[in-house]
Amino acid sequence: TVGSVPEAMQMVGRNRQTAISTHHDMIAIELIAALRQAGLAPGRDVPIIGYDDTSLAALPDFDLTSVNQQAEMLGSMAMDLLQGRITNPDRPGTDVAVTPTLTIRSSA
Repeated sequence: TVGSVPEAMQMVGRNRQTAISTHHDMIAIELIAALRQAGLAPGRDVPIIGYDDTSLAALPDFDLTSVNQQAEMLGSMAMDLLQGRITNPDRPGTDVAVTPTLTIRSSA
């Protein structure tokens, strides 16, 4: 897992057997551009996985495999919990877990 494009490109330069997962899709998208500029094919030469499954990940120019954290569901649940806390300030805290999914595209 990498947090920056330069870090990822160093990793690729050291080991062509590398697969890279990034902290979010924007880094992965920048990495796809950097790999192409270096003459490498994302997905074929270096598998890449992002995180967030943004709308950009689905564009044909990127076709990025990405973890979908179910942001809409998390947001809706957070609003419900907030409204409950406003209604009842003494209400105990609530832990919520939402299982992410993997949207598979050609980058990995």
